[in-house]
Amino acid sequence: MSMSFKHIVVLLAFSMTSHMMFSQQKERTSSYYDVLGEMGVSFALPLAYGQNFLSEAYTTDIGFSLRGMVRVDKNWLLGANFGYFGAEVSKVEQVGNMDNTSILHLHALVAHSFLKVESNLGVRSGIGPGYAKYQHRLDRARFKDTAFSLLAFIEVSYRLGKTVGLLLNFEHYWDFLAIDSAPSQNNFFRRTQIFSPSIGLKFYIL
Repeated sequence: MSMSFKHIVVLLAFSMTSHMMFSQQKERTSSYYDVLGEMGVSFALPLAYGQNFLSEAYTTDIGFSLRGMVRVDKNWLLGANFGYFGAEVSKVEQVGNMDNTSILHLHALVAHSFLKVESNLGVRSGIGPGYAKYQHRLDRARFKDTAFSLLAFIEVSYRLGKTVGLLLNFEHYWDFLAIDSAPSQNNFFRRTQIFSPSIGLKFYIL
């Protein structure tokens, strides 16, 4: 009787200890892998193409991209993207008397993860509407054009540790500018297309 009682006590103590150790391990695993959100910062090499003023009369400079995303479902994220780069006028005769232009993009995004969000390897694609501002400069004078913009992207990332990883990003912008021009020049002055690959770091919010 006494031995049976001791066995029961030992068994209960072992069960409780095992349960506590399993719970602690589960909490550590969950805190390491469960991703609530993420932020990517990358340096970009934008390339304008097509028959438009940006591709034919400018030389684009290095820029950067900043993207923040919040996980809203198993493989879906919502967020925003900020992009910025400069461009120097190379053919004044096509765009008028300007020195350079700074181009700013701001978009709302919805993205889908093709792999689990918490996986070390990440592959995502997304799209969203937004706003673009073309800030032109000539000596000390400044003036701007604004645009409705669409952004689509594909990114590949690799998680190096708990909160940081590497990021390879491919963005494409379509900008529709509100510029008054002759009907024959609408496509040249009112639409731009920009492909912008970038590389940088991704930070994970747990």
